[in-house]
Amino acid sequence: MRSLPRYCPAQQRGAALIIALILLMVMSLLGLSSIRATTSQEKMSANTYDRSLSFQAAENALRVGESKAKDWGDGKIGSAIDPAPPSNDVCNQTACSSAGLCQIPDPDCMTPRWNAANPPWQNTNAMGGLSGTPQYFVEALSVDAPCNPKDPTTGLQNCKRFRITARSAGSGRATVVLQSIYATD
Repeated sequence: MRSLPRYCPAQQRGAALIIALILLMVMSLLGLSSIRATTSQEKMSANTYDRSLSFQAAENALRVGESKAKDWGDGKIGSAIDPAPPSNDVCNQTACSSAGLCQIPDPDCMTPRWNAANPPWQNTNAMGGLSGTPQYFVEALSVDAPCNPKDPTTGLQNCKRFRITARSAGSGRATVVLQSIYATD
């Protein structure tokens, strides 16, 4: 009968332990990098979601402002639209009404109303408060614009133009500002 050879502890080198520790360290690093990538992707998707909500809310406020511009142009709300102020090298920006309706801007004022110290924002309840409070205001741009921009020399010359500025800015969320030019007959 043959006996099995016996190995003495002095002959073992411990290579398996070192290889196992190296593999464990590599697996830990792969796991950490995977968690970091997942976290950054989650942040990016949350930012995209916030921006999408803010954009939709600002667009809704823009539509509300366009409706107000139509009513103002038709004489249903607000005071009459004053003619454009003359250029006299002095900025005398007219105040806006409490309904967010602003007369034609003074051509000598270099700061647009949305950057002014107290912009005339009007709150809407669009989106049910999901992305902050969407806001808008309406500025008259002209009361005697050509009704057919393709042929401005003929036809009616008494169409009105409005600029609607809308924004949606929630606390700590994406801010979106939109503008449109609205024309009425």
